[in-house]
Amino acid sequence: MKNRILIAVIAILGILAGYLYLKDKGNRGTIKEERRDFAVEDTASITKIFLVNKAQKSVTLTRVSKGRWKVNEKYYARRDLINVLLKTINLLKVKSPVSKASRNNVITRLASGATKVEIYQGADEPAKVYYVGGATQSTMGTYMLIEGSSEPFITHLPSFFGYLSTRYVTNLDLWRDKTFIDLQFKDIRSVQIEFPGDPTYSFSIVKKPDWVYELKSLHNDSIIEDYDTIALRVYLTKFKNIQFEGFANQKSQQYVDSIFDANPVHMFTVENMDGETNYMQAYLKPDEEDRLDINGNPIVYDVDRLYARINGGSELVTIQYFVFGNVIWRLPDFLKGIEKAQESSKI
Repeated sequence: MKNRILIAVIAILGILAGYLYLKDKGNRGTIKEERRDFAVEDTASITKIFLVNKAQKSVTLTRVSKGRWKVNEKYYARRDLINVLLKTINLLKVKSPVSKASRNNVITRLASGATKVEIYQGADEPAKVYYVGGATQSTMGTYMLIEGSSEPFITHLPSFFGYLSTRYVTNLDLWRDKTFIDLQFKDIRSVQIEFPGDPTYSFSIVKKPDWVYELKSLHNDSIIEDYDTIALRVYLTKFKNIQFEGFANQKSQQYVDSIFDANPVHMFTVENMDGETNYMQAYLKPDEEDRLDINGNPIVYDVDRLYARINGGSELVTIQYFVFGNVIWRLPDFLKGIEKAQESSKI
């Protein structure tokens, strides 16, 4: 009899313990899910992303149309970086919890050096807020923490090897779109390039009806009747994704003014079929590396880059010969036979 009572008590205690375990597991699972829910499934619904680091350096990314974002409501943002960030936000997964032994150290590091991420989906209040810390020791994971939680996690992207901190950058210049021209052949109405140092090279190309193009010498305002049509059409295919290299923000205003006061080496204008125009003035860039030419003489001007002013703006930017050389042609490049040889011999 006593054995039966003992067995019954043990059974009841076992059932009760199992119930409490499952209940506790369910509660802890719900809490953990809330604490580890970093990803946003529908990135098309995201209207704004705010990033700020502990140094109070911040950027606000705002969707202005399909596929187009602005940074700090002033400049267009780079499409490639926006796409990378949205993909990260969408595919972000928890790799593992932070171990108990490392937990306090990770939280301290997050408190002192994390980037805060606020994701908005139309409402005034953010739909999701979390903190992005540094890389794990293996660099295969990234420490992150949901706001309001005390449980940090190691996150990653499936099939991506590396850490994610660099995708949440707060450097304004890195986010800014550096595209000068991005036009298809069919979308170009006119191109004009002026060479103040040698006006004989200056020309304009204007699209006429029925896909006919007018080539004009700006030096004597004369239309070139017999030009190399293949060369001209090849030239007009080179205006896809032409970007300047970067911003010379570290230069003083006095230095910038001295560059803009100099004579440009090229003046470049492109108009699309909607009448929108992009304009660039390019200037020689003093060499800053104390280099010597093959004869041992100091190189005065940078052989790889020029300075430029875009659309009459106040910022000094750098452009690469390697990139812009594809679209900075001269009038002789469109001429035929003897005329081309005669003009080329003057160079």
